[in-house]
Amino acid sequence: MALERAPTLLADFAALERRLHEPPPRRQRIRFAAECHMAYPWLVQVVARLQRTAPALELVLPAAYSEHASARLGEGKLDVAMLTSAAPKQVLFTDLFEDEMLFLVGNGHPLAARPHLTPKDLAAETLLVPTARWGDRRFVEQVCGTGKVRLNVQRFHITEAIVEFARAGLGIAVLSEWTALGYVRTNCGLNVLRLDSGPLLRNWRLAYNPTTAPVISHIHEAILASKPAARVAPGI
Repeated sequence: MALERAPTLLADFAALERRLHEPPPRRQRIRFAAECHMAYPWLVQVVARLQRTAPALELVLPAAYSEHASARLGEGKLDVAMLTSAAPKQVLFTDLFEDEMLFLVGNGHPLAARPHLTPKDLAAETLLVPTARWGDRRFVEQVCGTGKVRLNVQRFHITEAIVEFARAGLGIAVLSEWTALGYVRTNCGLNVLRLDSGPLLRNWRLAYNPTTAPVISHIHEAILASKPAARVAPGI
């Protein structure tokens, strides 16, 4: 347990050391959004951590800007954004981490017994996805390659709806490992599958306007220390 908490404790100690050696900064309000709403359940921990480690920063999360976070950042309506898409040219960015997108099917689904999924399997099914940034060309290329494949995508604003539709065998849920972890448990009625080509990963970056640069290290550290680390095993 002590080893698991070591990165978090070290981040807290580093932040405390900075606070002891730096002059108290003026309070600053930072407008922050993540491009995928599946990150918001654990981003609450980022807000709480910053209240402890950088109390001069007020992090606000206008979730309504999530779907077009990159554009809102470029327009100056956001100060910082977590992106998987391209950042606007006028902003700065730093790498964060990867997360894995998982495919969930109900136990009674014909694909539930498969060891993995193929692009052909997905093209024949309904994909149950969050509203933001799904069904676009980049996602199709990641899943199916560069061939001309049309995916049948049904979008939902509510994660629970995605999960229940999948549990009932009405499609294949596509969820981040962050979100899937809360639903896939023993006897939960869901199976976790991956592509035969390997894990479907998203690369996250922290993009920010230059005026935010002096405090971005605080936000960067808080995000890395708060991100769920657990991976979801297949076949649950």
